[in-house]
Amino acid sequence: MAWITDAELKTAIAGALGVASSAELPAHIGTNLVTVANGKAYKKLRAVLMGRGFTAAQLDDWEARTEWNTRLGVLYALLEASKRGEAYPTQLMEDYKQALEELKEEQIVVADEIALPVNGRVGTGDLDTGADRFTLDEPDGSGDFTLGDGTRL
Repeated sequence: MAWITDAELKTAIAGALGVASSAELPAHIGTNLVTVANGKAYKKLRAVLMGRGFTAAQLDDWEARTEWNTRLGVLYALLEASKRGEAYPTQLMEDYKQALEELKEEQIVVADEIALPVNGRVGTGDLDTGADRFTLDEPDGSGDFTLGDGTRL
């Protein structure tokens, strides 16, 4: 379930388009498109952040969750509403990619404290260690490696 309502997202879309209210939105930005965009935004946020090692509970307490749900939801809705054939408008696609890049670096704040991922492995981006055969242990000066089966070298 998304962290914002479809009505809140529809109001945000109206604001992004510069119309006075959600009732003035073009017909092709209907309830179904808003519902789909809201769900996609929520799922993408959870996928990216859980891939970084955060838990569902941490995300449900994350102070910026509604702002991010709104931001990605608006971008998804505008992308879908403005899609031409199989191509998305370049600037909207760039804005979406930029938002995802920012999300990969976003500090997760819960109760005025920066939350730390539960597991120490990086699960997304250029530093993804999820599929590594072995990883270097924490830098303690020993330079030890741990294989996937727990064997230490």
